[in-house]
Amino acid sequence: MKIRSNSTRGIGWAEESPYFCIGDQCLTPRPLSQMRYGCILCDPAKLMTSAEAAMKGVPISPRVFDSRVLCEEHQLPIRPRCAGPGCSEVIRRDATGRPIRLVGGAHSGKTVYSALLASELHSPTFFQTTSTSVARINGDAYLRRTVLPLARGVLAEKSSQSHKIVFRFVRDGYPAEMITLHDMPGEDTPTAPIGYHSDKTLFLINPQATSTPIGRIDIGSVVRGRDFLGVEVLVKRLADMAWLDTANEAAVQSLCNQAAAALRGHGWPNCPRWEDLAAFLLEMARTALTRPASAEEADRRVLADLLDGTAKALCDMPDFITQFDTWAETMRAIGAPVVDGRLAGHRLALVFSKADLLGGKSELATRLDALFRTLSVSQTGSSQALCAALQDFSGGACKLFLELDLANLVQKAKQQVDEVGFFFVSSLGRDTEIKVTRLAPVAAQAAPGGGHQIGGAAAAPIAPAANTPRWELTEVLARGPDGTRTPTPRGVINPLLWLLLR
Repeated sequence: MKIRSNSTRGIGWAEESPYFCIGDQCLTPRPLSQMRYGCILCDPAKLMTSAEAAMKGVPISPRVFDSRVLCEEHQLPIRPRCAGPGCSEVIRRDATGRPIRLVGGAHSGKTVYSALLASELHSPTFFQTTSTSVARINGDAYLRRTVLPLARGVLAEKSSQSHKIVFRFVRDGYPAEMITLHDMPGEDTPTAPIGYHSDKTLFLINPQATSTPIGRIDIGSVVRGRDFLGVEVLVKRLADMAWLDTANEAAVQSLCNQAAAALRGHGWPNCPRWEDLAAFLLEMARTALTRPASAEEADRRVLADLLDGTAKALCDMPDFITQFDTWAETMRAIGAPVVDGRLAGHRLALVFSKADLLGGKSELATRLDALFRTLSVSQTGSSQALCAALQDFSGGACKLFLELDLANLVQKAKQQVDEVGFFFVSSLGRDTEIKVTRLAPVAAQAAPGGGHQIGGAAAAPIAPAANTPRWELTEVLARGPDGTRTPTPRGVINPLLWLLLR
């Protein structure tokens, strides 16, 4: 298997090869001339600039990794150290090149996708098919917080800060390649310039990420989901109204299930009258919780406003074309090489995430299932056959993009990027549910396993009773035919393989 080189020499960017740091928050590769220098024991505050290191005989080139110039204080070899803000990690010899960039707007599924991708890269199937070993260099916190709970079907909270996972790919006879997957809050991507020093991009688009029609088909009308945030708003309001003070877990769980169904039935988040929906949900809650009196008008008004604000945040996301244009413009703004109007030397995997949510129309579900069957990594037999199968999958996916009336997006991508592949993925494989947990009445603390704790100050709260419980809502994967909540991903490895293989 041949891994594509990260080198972009001769097509516009700096001649010096950039090196990237494996630190969790350092996202911008730098050439050796911009690094600081010292041995592994040197105080970060006393590191030398590259000019100062050069004056001591340190080669500011790849030869630095074999240099025998020693630190005067510790008598250890001087090596490049990261010059990122607040970082001083030692730079690795094989950390040259440009990272893969994971791009996607809010709710595009970046966190879950990267977690499942991290899991699949360590599967025996990947090694058997590609003869390539993979080592995860960092990302321990992400592994504990997101990947391990997801294996049990527990979804993490939406990302609130950047994180990255670094992988090292090794195959006998080929140079090692370091691959970095960045995940950052959707509100910051694809607008932030951090991490744009890349020549390979995984670009996730999500059927839930827009409420506006694309071509003749309103994709937003055929997807499920997104009711979790609406149920969360309802439970928070009920807690502030003191309606949950004496409720038991089973009653609140039943209420949440009913509320999720009601939100979907009312077209959430595209609902015509928030006052009517708020009144409906509060009456449902009164019945489920056996409350003696109806909600006050003020409570209905507050809930209506909360639902309205949450829904607007979901519906005001930019459409696919706007997301793509923003990414392409930012790439050009930071000086990415452009030849004949295209991002030169760039490979873009345009990935339609959460493909299982498109199953609302039977004919579409059938087409997607047929497409996934065209490529099984475990059955391709060789890397050459895998490359051919990936190209066939991309061609089939492109046709399905066009059938979904995404011709404008397809055309833009092909016009502005050298090489474009098209993919559908399903990270989870099926729908999600809401799990309710009644917690002891102690001081607020971070919810474990990606849960959202409900409670605290809000508009017009009623004074809580003594020993008021806390409530945690967790989004979990629906049980599969085997009775477990384990994800059943489809196709998540395909876009990355396409980016890496010639």
